[in-house]
Amino acid sequence: MKDRNTQYPGRKKLTIISQSSSEIVADVERYEGAVTEAGTPLNTANLLSDDTAVALGLTSTATPDDAFKKVGTVDLAIQELYKPLIAPLSVSLTGFVAGSYLRYGEFYDDLRVFVRVSKATAMSGTTAIGTLPSGYRPAEAQTLTAYDTDGNVVSGITVTIGTDGAVSVVGNVDANTVIFASYKGE
Repeated sequence: MKDRNTQYPGRKKLTIISQSSSEIVADVERYEGAVTEAGTPLNTANLLSDDTAVALGLTSTATPDDAFKKVGTVDLAIQELYKPLIAPLSVSLTGFVAGSYLRYGEFYDDLRVFVRVSKATAMSGTTAIGTLPSGYRPAEAQTLTAYDTDGNVVSGITVTIGTDGAVSVVGNVDANTVIFASYKGE
């Protein structure tokens, strides 16, 4: 979106239609001088289009607040599209099936880490995933909740991130089971 830029931002022109000792009726119009940038119109199509609302499983009368509340419950396929924007860097993984990743980056000055891993063989105990580079490590060790592809918590499985950047799956995971986890630093 673009801001509106004018010679006299916010200036209005009042044209008096009628007035009495207790009331003035006037038309109000913009009177901002030269417009250097018209800006993005503030309307439904630009704030939350009907197509976007429907894609989020909402109705065409949804508000932007409704959409923000829905973000945490958005289908994993849609979430997957946005992860590279939030965490554009990745660690090369070996020994994991195609589609596995360890993504990281800073988003609004917060460290973000996304993990999606699966192996053709079972994982047991502690399985190393990869190591985050210096500058992208949490100040304190983190233990993250693991989720399945339906967004359900996987009992007995966690993903850990050490202060040394080591990222691992902890617990017993069946072969070809996909595990998701994410971290947002503060």
